[in-house]
Amino acid sequence: MSNDSQPVSPELHRRVRELFGLALEHPEAQRLAFVQAECSGQPEALPAVTRLLDAYTEARSFLEENAFRPRRVGRYLIVGELGRGAMGTVYDAIDPLIGRNIALKVIRSDALAEAGSSRELLFREVRAAGSLSHPGIVVVFDVGQEADAAFFAMEKVEGPSLGQVLASGRKVELAEALDILRQTASALDYAHQRGIVHRDIKPANIMLANGRTVKVADFSIAKIASAQSKTATGMVWGTPSYMSPEQIQARPVDGRSDQFSLAVVAYELLTGAKPFQADSLAALAAMIAYAPRPSACNSNSTLPPPVEKVFCRALAKLPEERYALCADFAAALTMAANGIPIRDHFASWSDPQCARRRRKTLRLRIAAALGAMLAALVFAVWLHQFFAAGRGQPGSLAAAPSAAVKPPAPVATPPAPKPVPTQSGDNVSGPLGQATEDQPRIDRAAQARKLYEEAVARNDEGLLRRAAEGAYPPAMVGLGELYMDNHREQDAARWFRRAADADDPSGMLYMGGLYQLGIGVPQDDRAAVRWYRKASGAGDPSAMFDLGVMYENGRGVPADLAKARDLYRRAAGHGNAEAQAALIRR
Repeated sequence: MSNDSQPVSPELHRRVRELFGLALEHPEAQRLAFVQAECSGQPEALPAVTRLLDAYTEARSFLEENAFRPRRVGRYLIVGELGRGAMGTVYDAIDPLIGRNIALKVIRSDALAEAGSSRELLFREVRAAGSLSHPGIVVVFDVGQEADAAFFAMEKVEGPSLGQVLASGRKVELAEALDILRQTASALDYAHQRGIVHRDIKPANIMLANGRTVKVADFSIAKIASAQSKTATGMVWGTPSYMSPEQIQARPVDGRSDQFSLAVVAYELLTGAKPFQADSLAALAAMIAYAPRPSACNSNSTLPPPVEKVFCRALAKLPEERYALCADFAAALTMAANGIPIRDHFASWSDPQCARRRRKTLRLRIAAALGAMLAALVFAVWLHQFFAAGRGQPGSLAAAPSAAVKPPAPVATPPAPKPVPTQSGDNVSGPLGQATEDQPRIDRAAQARKLYEEAVARNDEGLLRRAAEGAYPPAMVGLGELYMDNHREQDAARWFRRAADADDPSGMLYMGGLYQLGIGVPQDDRAAVRWYRKASGAGDPSAMFDLGVMYENGRGVPADLAKARDLYRRAAGHGNAEAQAALIRR
């Protein structure tokens, strides 16, 4: 061919080798379509990659015809091949001990060496994956060694991967795409709560059992998030187009790295294109780490504008700017795609706008209840004074003294009035509003409320603290929020707890969130459920929704979809938009 004699630039040569390696990760029937799509902006690379694939297929066919094919690995009987990747082969196999059909992944030792890893590291990672027990995660049954290869046995999923679905050209409808993302997010959050980060979320690792139930595969390259060790070469795990900025920059990762990768998958599902595409790995890495994010709505004009805001946050360059949980991202995207207003659940505490919105919402939620309570207390004081005029005898009023009859002079000097506590600086001289005969208990609540209102009007932390110390629940919650804004999580948890112990629903809701996320307190799903249940019993619709999420994901309680749906219906009946979205996606 004429272009065989033309010189090939080093850049094109690297691009051809890169595309050839990526193509081998796809099933053989889908490789040509993958390469054609990837070469759309660089057509000169297409014939070179195609020739390499043809040569690879021919050579493999010759070797398979003339070489011994493994029939047994460990105790497992090989019955076929399911796929090949850069590091090894996945076989269709049978466990003869129990007659179970499994998928057996065999990884060559030379592939591990090329990746800068070791067999011991692989075994450690596979055992970590084996500790996960979630309906949305492929189960790992066993790990072992055969000759110069390592293998692990795992659940065989009857169904295609999301990657195969996309490569086939089948359009994934919006409702189906959102459900896939929701299920994947639930599985990832489960793993993250146990300290395991996937690090390679992509369509090929999202399996669809029976075409609809998500099973996240290949947690075998996950690492314990808290581990400090790295591979000898500082290798970056993951597939380039779906990697997070912190992976590219070889920085520590947590569950928000998987969230970024899931957002890339979501972008591809909703727009039909990857958000990050470039002609070289270096350009691709720079784009992910530094370039502005592409517009999903420009790629798909049918998407509502709020979708843009959700992607902007989930694809943020810094992990702390993303959603706290993958489920939060999936819920926000579902709401935005369905045109439902989004409530930032436990939005970034460092966002001043979010902090102002939280305070305003809390004041509105509490104002009506406090107004009724204070009105009742005022009425009680009036009754006290009314009966006091009748010398403490209800139902019998003393006759008004006649003008002709003067009351007897006092026989003793009356006691001096009790001093009213004075306020100075951040300290109060004496208990705030201490109840006495002459000073009813209502003064305590009235003074604390007055201090709180003044603190809000003047944005005065000292007044807010004094109101909180006066046992005024809204002030306790407000002080807790202020501490959260200043990253004093433990102090915030202390004040939220005091508000919750005072039967304040907002304090209970915040305590549930803190325990769920492990902010200021140890992460404890069961404690989160207890506080959500208390707040839900007090009629808080947000707590009803959050408790429903716990039941849906089996966090802190046994998974119970019927109970979750009931809680969503109750919350939706109170106008909770997130619960309405949860019901829509079902």
